[in-house]
Amino acid sequence: MTSFRLNRQNRALLRAVVQLTHQEKKKIQEQKWIEGCQGIDSHTTLSSMWSKLKAVSGKKVSAPPSHSNPQQEAEHLVSSFATRSSSTQLPDSTIHTLARLLPERKSEVELACLAEARSSHHTS
Repeated sequence: MTSFRLNRQNRALLRAVVQLTHQEKKKIQEQKWIEGCQGIDSHTTLSSMWSKLKAVSGKKVSAPPSHSNPQQEAEHLVSSFATRSSSTQLPDSTIHTLARLLPERKSEVELACLAEARSSHHTS
């Protein structure tokens, strides 16, 4: 019987907390609405006004691009990455080692491909 009473009390407390939370949320939303409206004047653009209305009504507002020319910035970043990750950036000793190992690597890949081809041919 005691646990039933505790559960009932807990539910009543939870309902009270949820109700207070909703009231506080509504007050905060009203305050944000007032703050948003105070920033509107004769110099406010129509798009800015619509953005503010969407924001205070709870609709998502798309963020402006983080760069003035995103396409140009993306191409610059790709080019920069390609340059920095190029094997020409490696030390000479590493470049020579890679060149020396290349024929052996190609041979290993060819052997692996042949072995795979033979095993898939036998299982088919």
